Amino acid sequence: MYFSYIKISNYKALKNAEAKLGEFACIIGENNAGKSTFIQSLLLFITGSKITKSDFYDINEDILITIELSDIEESDLKLIDEKHLAKLQKYINNGKILLARRYDCKTLKGSLRNFEQIPKNEKFHPEKINETFKGKKGLEVDKLLRSKFSEIKLDTEEVVNSQARAKEIIDNTLKPLFPEPIFIPAVKDLSDDLKTKDAASFGKLLNILLDVIEDDLSEAKSGQPLYSGQFSQATTFS
Repeated sequence: MYFSYIKISNYKALKNAEAKLGEFACIIGENNAGKSTFIQSLLLFITGSKITKSDFYDINEDILITIELSDIEESDLKLIDEKHLAKLQKYINNGKILLARRYDCKTLKGSLRNFEQIPKNEKFHPEKINETFKGKKGLEVDKLLRSKFSEIKLDTEEVVNSQARAKEIIDNTLKPLFPEPIFIPAVKDLSDDLKTKDAASFGKLLNILLDVIEDDLSEAKSGQPLYSGQFSQATTFS
C-alpha cells in the first residue's frame, strides 16, 4: 500500500496544490517554494495534529487535505481491528480508497472522512429533494415524481466524488494502515545538522539507514570478521 495522490487546499502557503505520488517521491523546488509545507500537509493528514489560525491560507475557508491510498492488500487489512474492518471495506474500490482530513476554519477541529459518489445533478441531492417536495401531498407528490424524477438509474458518468455527506471515519480505525512518519526539517545550520545526535537531521537519517541495513550487519553483531569487499569505497571531497 502507498499514497498515490495528494491534494492540499488552504494550508499555510498552499492555496491549492496536488500531485500524483509513487512508492518513492522526490520534491524539488526553489527556497520558499512550499516543499516543506507540502510534506507537512502529508504529516498532518496522517497524525491529525492540532492546528492554529496561522496554518490557514485563508482564515475564512476550511483546510482540506485529500489522499488516495492504492494497492491495499489483504495483509494491510489484517492490521485493522475486525469490528472496524467491515465499515472500511465498503469504501475500498479496486484496492483504492479516497480520504480527506478537513479542518474547520471556525472551530479549528479536524475530522477524517471518506468520499462517496453522488449524482452530478443537484436535483438529486437530499437538500434539493426536500426543498422540491416541501408542503406537497398526494397527487402533487406523484406529479412531481413523474415530471422531475423520471430517471430509473444513473450512468456512472453522472456521478461525482463528494465528501459533503460522507460519514466520518474514526481516526483510530485507519491509524494501523498509516506508516510512522519521520519528518526531517529543512537544513538551516549545516554544522549543527551534520551532528550525529538523534535530534539532528543527520542523526535521524543515520537511524533510518541503520534500521534498513540491520539484518545485513548480522555478521558484525555475531563477532565474525568483516571484509573490505563488503563495503563500498568512500571518497572525501574538499
